[in-house]
Amino acid sequence: MVDVQSPDYPEVVDAREAYEERYLSLFRPSLNIVQPGYTSLELNTTARNSPTFRRVLARRDAQPINVLSLSDSIGEGYGVTIDQRWINLVVEGLRSYYQPTTVIGGEGYVPGFYQAVTMTDRWTTVTGSPTDEGYGLGRRAKRLAADASISLTFTGTGFQLFYATASTGVLEYSLDGSGYTTVAGTGSANTATTITNPNLSDSEHTLTVRSQTGGGNVWVHGAMIFRGDFASGIRLWDGSKGGMTLENFIENFDTWDQDLI
Repeated sequence: MVDVQSPDYPEVVDAREAYEERYLSLFRPSLNIVQPGYTSLELNTTARNSPTFRRVLARRDAQPINVLSLSDSIGEGYGVTIDQRWINLVVEGLRSYYQPTTVIGGEGYVPGFYQAVTMTDRWTTVTGSPTDEGYGLGRRAKRLAADASISLTFTGTGFQLFYATASTGVLEYSLDGSGYTTVAGTGSANTATTITNPNLSDSEHTLTVRSQTGGGNVWVHGAMIFRGDFASGIRLWDGSKGGMTLENFIENFDTWDQDLI
């Protein structure tokens, strides 16, 4: 786990610039592509020489490296686009320097919704009236009552859907307009399970999830999107949420701990 959140970040107008200067210097080598208007940053000597850092990176060809962000609205992306978030820039930097040559790398974990008001939700409503509730990684799940459905369009080679159901809830999902598949429930919003398909063509796909007619609630915590990085490479797990503190994450650990891999 790489956690680069700090409780004493500076109060500035350009949050992205502050985070790039303060945190990317830990991970981002000067060989990386730097966004226009920003200075190239050297990989911090302490991070570069850390035994743990080097040991984890040494395994990147044989197993995935998971970068987890637990942060507040700044980490989630308030005021910027997804690709400009500091955690995306960190992963971009790591990938440009350490990613296996055969791995492109997917967009990472996509939560049920974003708390930061400037972020556009990736999941869209198809039917019904899904609601935002505090479950899953980053506590950003979509609750689907009976007959409600949502969809996620992504480019990649696979996905891992994280979900939970009430005792009477039944989840059904469809990929690229195919017929719906029914999967077992979990019995509680806090009891997460997954559906994994890592063997898709590298193209655009649409995943649609719904709560079965006449059934109980279903919670879609989010989905991990792969693009060649299911078994190796550097992956991003976005667990940030606007307004959250470290204390919030700790005191509500049971609402999202089962989404950790």
